[in-house]
Amino acid sequence: MEATTKKKKFQFPDVYALIFILCCVAMILTWIIPAGSFERVTEGKLTKVVAGTFQYVDAQHQTPWDMLQAIYQGFIKSAGTIFLIFFCGASVAMVEESHALSDFFTWLACKLKGKEMLAIALLMFGLSRQRRRRVCQHRRRP
Repeated sequence: MEATTKKKKFQFPDVYALIFILCCVAMILTWIIPAGSFERVTEGKLTKVVAGTFQYVDAQHQTPWDMLQAIYQGFIKSAGTIFLIFFCGASVAMVEESHALSDFFTWLACKLKGKEMLAIALLMFGLSRQRRRRVCQHRRRP
């Protein structure tokens, strides 16, 4: 009997595995690449780096525990953005699940059959009016 061996296809790792690998690489690089800094000058709201002022500083080598803590602290500091993305995703999912937009566009296509250019113009006008109204309200605030 012949033993048949199948070659496994390369399977790309999961996104979380890739992020973890990148974190591990960054942690290891803190032990390899020397640390340094530039002098900085603040002009108004802009902070600029002064050319030719690089100097080496004491390295702050990261340990595996520091790496895990950095991930945790990053989640804490960006919690507002994370929840904003969750809520936006949930609202899009609710609109898609209720078929509100697709039903509206189907209705509009049936009503304006043969006048597709008019439908496009109406949608563009309606969406631009909404955007312009928000911008104007934003500018009025002190």
